Amino acid sequence: MLEKLFFVLRNRNGGLTQRIDARGHQMVYKVQFFGHSFVKHLKTFIKNSTDLSYSLNLPGQDFMIQYTGLPGARVEDLRNNLDNVTDFKPDLLVLIIGTNDLFNRSPCQVTSNIVDLVDTLLFLHRVPKVVVCQTLYRTPPARYTKYAVDIEEFNLKVDQLNRNLDSALKKVTSSLWRLKGFWAEKSVQTAFVSDGVHLSSEGNRKLFKNLRALVVTCRKLQD
Repeated sequence: MLEKLFFVLRNRNGGLTQRIDARGHQMVYKVQFFGHSFVKHLKTFIKNSTDLSYSLNLPGQDFMIQYTGLPGARVEDLRNNLDNVTDFKPDLLVLIIGTNDLFNRSPCQVTSNIVDLVDTLLFLHRVPKVVVCQTLYRTPPARYTKYAVDIEEFNLKVDQLNRNLDSALKKVTSSLWRLKGFWAEKSVQTAFVSDGVHLSSEGNRKLFKNLRALVVTCRKLQD
């Protein structure tokens, strides 16, 4: 397999400006968000926004970002749809997964399944970088929801899953990305819609900002 050869051009302040391949062609940094309905809903939120772009408000000529969201997805659903990843060939793959798995599985089971998937992506499919986002809490629903849970018990499982992943992912040269702005009581109350599961407009805007920070950080580290 031929290794990618490229050069990094920086401005006077040392900031990254663009990546150039051996032939002098500008290289686009390819990012894929792969996960459950959060991904699909974020894409729709961006589409209906006047101040956000699919490129996360980053230079479109430098970034190509793919949103692959499967409503209700669990780890096995992502595993069964890996052709979405192998076809796109991302430089960075971001997994947004876990909340649906915890409905009837233990944090240890979900951790094992996620780490196995990451291992497959890194070492079988040769994805250069895989990052997993924290699983978020749920809030008490204000209306009927098909998959109701005991909120206190579920959120304890979320905490355990995130702790497990933080440690386990390091063993397969991956990492857990901490989502900011979702954990304080006031933030939790405004970040979700009435079903207590999916993100509100404010929640989607926070997710957008978190993912933008993730992409910028990972690109700098990979270069």
